[in-house]
Amino acid sequence: MKMVGVRDLKNRLSHFLLEADREGAVIVTNHGVPCAAIVPLSPDELEDFIIARSPRIRKMARRGAAEIAASKFATLDKLLDEIPE
Repeated sequence: MKMVGVRDLKNRLSHFLLEADREGAVIVTNHGVPCAAIVPLSPDELEDFIIARSPRIRKMARRGAAEIAASKFATLDKLLDEIPE
């Protein structure tokens, strides 16, 4: 797995984006400490990626699961009304 410092990434971003697409994840470091990762992502994977990493969506999913377990159900309109614009 490739590792790159922030400064080198800034100067050669296109190179590392292509490398992530071809070779897999590129780990970004800040003063030698890992701080981010560039990972390959296809258009088909975007929705799953966002859902898996969104604290707001995870919170809504946990709440929904709890309501299902307690036999309480929220309507779609109610859930959509709670999403900030």
